[in-house]
Amino acid sequence: MKTKVLLLILVSFSITLSAIPNWFTSNVSLEFPNYFVGKGFSKIQNGNIAEAETKAKEEALKDASSTISCNVSGEIINHFSETGNGSETKVEEYFLSETNVRTDLEIMG
Repeated sequence: MKTKVLLLILVSFSITLSAIPNWFTSNVSLEFPNYFVGKGFSKIQNGNIAEAETKAKEEALKDASSTISCNVSGEIINHFSETGNGSETKVEEYFLSETNVRTDLEIMG
């Protein structure tokens, strides 16, 4: 299964962000229901645009991954019995292994 990820990145070019764009504050996960949506932003410090973009991408990935949870549980049952009298012995063995994996996607608005 191919996973789609939509990252929304905002890089601030000023010291204070006076107006946050509507696309950043809106719930875009409703517009893109087949995507994991993550938002992140970072200020540009000392003219280093590449570093700000990297930080914004990291924040967007954290945001997208925060909506996913995975639980793995397992159980093994091993039953062995031996019965007998004299020269006859009956041996029974039963083995059951069960693994459950559950992944949840929770859309947070």
